[in-house]
Amino acid sequence: MKNQTDDKLVISDTAYQYLSGKNNYFAPKARYARIILNGVTCSGAQFSLFYDYAAESDLRMEYKNLTFLAEPELLQRFGGFELGTERFFFGTRILITPFIDDRNCDCDHKCNSHNGK
Repeated sequence: MKNQTDDKLVISDTAYQYLSGKNNYFAPKARYARIILNGVTCSGAQFSLFYDYAAESDLRMEYKNLTFLAEPELLQRFGGFELGTERFFFGTRILITPFIDDRNCDCDHKCNSHNGK
């Protein structure tokens, strides 16, 4: 597992507080926050975060007392991540925004508005 410096993560105070609570539960079980790419659309890359066991091929990023896992290719492609929070209905959820959002999508094949033109 490779380590990366904190400059690849920017985390808001509310996200840090939210994730610290989850970390208190998952870290003793050797599970860490993993950032994954859900997909890339015309509106940008979409990510999720869940708690998982570290793999040998993972990139490990540290922010204060929190550990984040990601595939090295994600960091190469997106340059790092900013984590924030938003209220979604009655709960809090994490928002993950990449430093570089390439919007690498083939709209001619995915969007109905282009009709293959």
